[in-house]
Amino acid sequence: GADVLRDKRAIMKLGLPGRVLFLFRLRFGLYAVLARLGAVADWAGLERGWAAAGGLRAA
Repeated sequence: GADVLRDKRAIMKLGLPGRVLFLFRLRFGLYAVLARLGAVADWAGLERGWAAAGGLRAA
């Protein structure tokens, strides 16, 4: 409980646009579902590949 609240406050202090926060929530939510399903992959590697294909730099 307290850790979640502390983390939320830290994220809010970053001043990220709402759209970026929404995308982060989607991303982490997807990873949580995949983990519960037992899916195993190099998710960061996949994202880098998609970003490179789209001409972007992955974080």
